[in-house]
Amino acid sequence: MFLQQLTFCVSLLICVGGLLGLYSFLQAEMPEGPPPPHAREVAAPPRRTFFESIESDFYQTIIRNNLFAPLGTVLNPEPVPGANLKLLGTFVSKDAVHSTAIIKNETTGRQEMLSIGGGLGDFQVVEIQCQQVTLDHLGSSVVLRLPSGVLLNAKRR
Repeated sequence: MFLQQLTFCVSLLICVGGLLGLYSFLQAEMPEGPPPPHAREVAAPPRRTFFESIESDFYQTIIRNNLFAPLGTVLNPEPVPGANLKLLGTFVSKDAVHSTAIIKNETTGRQEMLSIGGGLGDFQVVEIQCQQVTLDHLGSSVVLRLPSGVLLNAKRR
């Protein structure tokens, strides 16, 4: 195994040395004077950095569409408002003003007891029902639901 690796390294060095020798030979053969009159100078396009080339539409298409993702996978989903909020429980009263909901912010881990009109960041509680809470987020409605099987007494629904 070691002999094969050594042979490979030596042959690689010989190839690289040969290429460098060819390059220096070609550089020495180039005339140093002005170009012939029939030769026309062509301006080279400006070189772009790696990050500038990634910003082009071609590369962005490749980045957005993962070749190895399973069919039907949504690669760049739109952010869902309230996705980091979880409804832990509700206390529903006949008088809607006294109803409260326990909502957990999954990113911070904080739990809040909110009543109607109470706020949690950009979210404001609009309605509290037995298994769900309706929030207002910048004019749009977001509904948080209790996971199934959370009710302790199913008869009281």
